[in-house]
Formats: sequence, structure tokens, C-alpha cells
Amino acid sequence: MRLAKAIRLLPRCWGDNSLLKRRGFILLCSHMRARTTLLSHIVGSHPSVCGYAELHQKLRGWPDLLELSAKAEDASGKFAAGRHVLDKIVHDLPIRRKVLDRDDTSIVIMVRDPVQTIRSILEIKSGGIDDLDGACEYYASRLASLRDLIEHRQGRAFYMDSEALVARTAETLAALGGYLGIAPGLSEDYRLFKHTGRPKYGDISKKIMAGRIVRVEDTAQPAFANAHRLQEMRRIHESFRQFARANTRHHVFA
Repeated sequence: MRLAKAIRLLPRCWGDNSLLKRRGFILLCSHMRARTTLLSHIVGSHPSVCGYAELHQKLRGWPDLLELSAKAEDASGKFAAGRHVLDKIVHDLPIRRKVLDRDDTSIVIMVRDPVQTIRSILEIKSGGIDDLDGACEYYASRLASLRDLIEHRQGRAFYMDSEALVARTAETLAALGGYLGIAPGLSEDYRLFKHTGRPKYGDISKKIMAGRIVRVEDTAQPAFANAHRLQEMRRIHESFRQFARANTRHHVFA
């Protein structure tokens, strides 16, 4: 964090609603087009959570966590004090050990089927990706980063299949709420926020504006010119799921 920004945040570090009085951090780590905007809205609507969107924040130490808390407050309209601060991370931004090793940091990892993910990325050119090879390289790279994250946390993470959120909603939200230690339980209904549906903050489709889970099954199997690449992504996906099952203490599979 730059010095000028740190100085501007200093007044927000005092008083009953001090940024320093947050309860902890929830990092939703995934890849693009994995229903992360939906999940972050559900979690972010909980009264004990501040934040609901991708905040594009490097996490190298306490100054960055302070800035993250301020960004979450500004976006959600909630004070961070007394709440868990939520960020959604779908790109390889730096997350240093001093953040990952904190006892008050909770890690939620969410992964979606590669064929549907890649189809969705290419449909809207998410992240500026407009070709199959680029989408496959991004997907494989993110799963490698998420594997490293699980290894570093030594099982102290919650893994979920993206599909479980819509296929096994009640069970998934109950398990996630238990892992996060928040009460009352999570609801599939959620509120709309300042940046809901806006570019750079997550899903921009009409579905996210519904305020509840809109169930659309991933039934279509799109055809791609290079079937070999898709088979490779399926192998990477299944290998990751097996790794997550064996190496996370909390998980929900579709």
C-alpha cells in the first residue's frame, strides 16, 4: 500500500467502527465463470460478513488487509468492525504466507467443470480471453494455483464443486456456514449491492440480479475444434477434485 493511501485510511482505524476491529477474512479462491459471484453475494448478504465482490487487492501483509477491509466497506455499505471481510479471487494475485497463515483467515475454494467453464469464458470473452487455447491455459494455471493453496494450508480449507451450489444447495450452504462459523445459516436468497452486475466486479448477466439462485443445469455439451484439449482439461479437473477430497478437511462434491 502506498504511503498516501495509508495516511488516508488512518482515521478509519479509530473508534467503534475501526477497520482493525474486523473478525477475520474469508478468501473465496476460484477461477472465472465458476458461480463465484453468486456464492459471494450469498455469503456477503449474511449479517456477519462485509464484502461480496472481487476487490482486486494484493494480499502481502497487514497494510493490504487494512486496504481490503476499507474496499469491502465502501462496496457493501457495511462496517467491517465485528464482521468477516470477504474477497473473491479468480486471478493469480499475490497472497503471502503471512496472510495465509493467519488464524483468522478462512479459505474457500470453488471449481467448476472445465467444459462449461471454458464455454462460458469464450461466450463473453471473460478476462479478454477469446480462444480455446487461452481459456485452457488459464483454467489449468488457476487449478495449479489452487492446489498450491490447499497444500500450503495443510487441509485448513473448504472445497466445493461449483455444481453443488445449485444441485445440493441446502447441504452445501449448511456445510459452508459451519466451516465459516457464522450464524444464522446462509440463505440462497441474497441482496443486491452497489456493484452487482457491473463489469470488473463479477457476473454481469441478468441472472445475478434475481436476488436468489437461478437453477440452470449444465446440460449442453458444446463442441470445440480441439477435443484433445478438452479431454486434457477434464483430466486436470478430476485430478484436482481427487486431490481436494484427500487434502481438505471440509468439502462438498456435486
